[in-house]
Amino acid sequence: MNDNDNNTLQQLMVCHHCDLVLQKPPSVPEHHRVFCPQCHHKLLSHKPNSLERTFIWTLTALVFFMPAIFLPLLHLDLFGQSPSSSVMSGILALWQQEFYSVAVVVLVTSVLAPMLQLILLSYVTYSLYFGHKLPGLVRVFKAYLELRHWGMLEIYLIGLLVSVIKLIDMAEVVVGIGLFSFIALLMAQIMAVFSMDAPLFWRLLEQNKATTKELPQ
Repeated sequence: MNDNDNNTLQQLMVCHHCDLVLQKPPSVPEHHRVFCPQCHHKLLSHKPNSLERTFIWTLTALVFFMPAIFLPLLHLDLFGQSPSSSVMSGILALWQQEFYSVAVVVLVTSVLAPMLQLILLSYVTYSLYFGHKLPGLVRVFKAYLELRHWGMLEIYLIGLLVSVIKLIDMAEVVVGIGLFSFIALLMAQIMAVFSMDAPLFWRLLEQNKATTKELPQ
């Protein structure tokens, strides 16, 4: 392959959703986006400092993850008793009451999927940000994009708030540190998703893969 062929290939891009080959625009203005004319999937956009911001928000979410899951969300003063509940204790209570399917759904959507999302995204952003050639980056990023449909922390939070509204007239409700951690986790995760420029990540992954192939064996 000669230099002319290389220059031609560099001016092309492929839609990762439908594999349509397109001419790459010379530049994308800030806050503008380019969509695939065939499947309307977003191809290019301009989010300033996308990689850095995504990396920082992902690390922030990881910091708050364990406290959000294991620390008490609420303390209830009901009939002289003061029970407290965390995400994990709620899942265990559902299991002990033989609501096995509900317990598994809550465990997957509120704990396992969000945790795996953060681990996968931190793996990708760490590698791209520091320039490390970690294995399987493309597969890891694809897995992260698929897992985004399984994490439902916001649904859990809405259900929790509805429960608080129903109980507030029956018992004294004291907010636990776990709830603050849960809200911080949810906000950090949302900001990580909002900061991530997926087309930019794909381009960086392609460059990373090409550079890895060019390294001497």
